[in-house]
Amino acid sequence: ELDDIIQADKIPNALLFSGKKNTGKIERAVEFAKACNCIAETKRPCNNCLPCKKINADMHPDIIQVSLSEKKKMISISQIREIGLLLSAKPNEAKKRMILIKDADKMNAQAQNALLKMLEEPPDNTFFILTATQTPPLLPTILSRCRQFRFRPPSCREIQETLVHQYGIDPKKAYIFSRTAGPDL
Repeated sequence: ELDDIIQADKIPNALLFSGKKNTGKIERAVEFAKACNCIAETKRPCNNCLPCKKINADMHPDIIQVSLSEKKKMISISQIREIGLLLSAKPNEAKKRMILIKDADKMNAQAQNALLKMLEEPPDNTFFILTATQTPPLLPTILSRCRQFRFRPPSCREIQETLVHQYGIDPKKAYIFSRTAGPDL
């Protein structure tokens, strides 16, 4: 469904990726940002053009990431206000500027309320992706403004197939590893 959004070039103001840790939410957000900004004609990240390379190197000026500050338990209103200051300027070079808020479920109520106005009326060519382990701590008004995607852990079979096909591990060993690791890596 995310690929359909890119193909149609109808990027919502805000997306919410929720699910357990290690389910690929952040990786998918980065891939989405690359797909939105890649200059190849494929509508998929080429990983060779300058925008893709900058995003891969975590050096793109218009891919803004917010996460818990070190030794803090909550994302604060000051962190969200900093986003507002960045949004007052036009994107530097991106076709689509992305604001990625990792662990959005760790925002305090004041931070969520500050974010709400930005989600309602983001600047042109700007979208938000919020990631969260669980959605209940998020205000209903935040949830209502986000297109939601639930990420699930890979099944034991998916883990086994990945180990065999991507890492060349013997199928019998991959079977044992997949059952030992379980779906919640």
